[in-house]
Amino acid sequence: MHAGLVLLIAGLLTWTLPSFAQIDESAKERLTHAAQVWQDTTSLSFRIKSYAEGSPQLKGFNPDIQASVIMLKNEQTNSKWWTLAQGTSLKAGEETPLDFTIFTDSQNTKWIDKDQKKVMYTPARRANGPGAYAMKFIDLPRTLGNPPFKEDFKASEIKLVAPQEFDGVMCDVIHVRAAKTQLTIWYIGVADGLVRKMEKRLEGTGMFEGGIVLELLDLKHETQISPDAFAIETPPGYILESTIPKAATSTVRPSTSPNKTSLANRQVIKPIVPMLPLAQSFSLKDDKGAEFSLIKQKGRVTVLCFRGSWCGPCAPVEQALQKLSDDLKDTPVDVLLISCRDRDNQRAVSSAVSQKVTLTMLLDGAPVARNYRIRAYPTVVIITPDSKLALRQENFLDEDKALASIRAAIAKHLPASKPAPAQ
Repeated sequence: MHAGLVLLIAGLLTWTLPSFAQIDESAKERLTHAAQVWQDTTSLSFRIKSYAEGSPQLKGFNPDIQASVIMLKNEQTNSKWWTLAQGTSLKAGEETPLDFTIFTDSQNTKWIDKDQKKVMYTPARRANGPGAYAMKFIDLPRTLGNPPFKEDFKASEIKLVAPQEFDGVMCDVIHVRAAKTQLTIWYIGVADGLVRKMEKRLEGTGMFEGGIVLELLDLKHETQISPDAFAIETPPGYILESTIPKAATSTVRPSTSPNKTSLANRQVIKPIVPMLPLAQSFSLKDDKGAEFSLIKQKGRVTVLCFRGSWCGPCAPVEQALQKLSDDLKDTPVDVLLISCRDRDNQRAVSSAVSQKVTLTMLLDGAPVARNYRIRAYPTVVIITPDSKLALRQENFLDEDKALASIRAAIAKHLPASKPAPAQ
């Protein structure tokens, strides 16, 4: 997926895998979910690192890149992105990294050329300099493909391996082998389905042995980003040089003026409302023998905490959820515990009561946990009044931050008016 001579050479060295497919449906399902998350995403901000590991030949074709990146989707195309990257690029054998600031909207590119003291604005295919070269490696839409993971789904081997934590986020790790010598490894957030890391490795290729790694750090999803944030101003002593044909002036883009873009000269991007996945319906008996059915929760926010009496980290989270429930007692919000992997239901209930947690507990929740792909405990899932999955909070290493995310998701999806209590 990365452009470069190294992959062309590697492609000539590959062996075709056996004709029979080795597809792990769980892995394919996670890739499908990640593809949907990407298509629904409208804005991103993150720090990115791209580098090569392995042979000197491989490193020679791939610079070390570090940059801060913001991205905003163009509503009119629903597939094109505005991308602004500011960072450094260091080629193998060089001691001093080159700074770059570059913007692209997939059609046109604007960047600062320090050698010529110019701000250049050209069609994307004519962009050059360290920023344009770096963009070939850090361009997420290009890396993921259109549609996302298109080439990965064609692979003969797709499998899910042991999950790993990356940048404080628990990730599904998926191996995709398209050919004997080519292995792509995706690290996808279990809770949010966002790509956090990608490795494209070459194996058994001799002089090109190794891999290209792309890391997304401090990733923020669906943040408020103003179109003005993408404007590149002309520094003092620089001149602006544009080769954009006049016929292309209708393209949605930041102003070529050194001043901020005026609304008269720019089409305003309207935010795209992402589609949330539908929550699977289920029914379970609670600790008092009553039946709970998710179908009956329509019109209310439902907070589910998947837990177990055997789970040490679950206790403080349950106590925090008890306080949350007490704070929201006059709102259409239901906070429930789901007992998982407990052999004794009485022990499951008493473990919560001993912590002064009196939340309703749903029993024998293992089948629901499997359907919801719960892989870590505790995991908190928030379901909207229209039965959509609003949040899957799995990482409680920073408990305050996790609980803030839970409260924010509840507040976002609270009905405007209070409905009748759940039956």
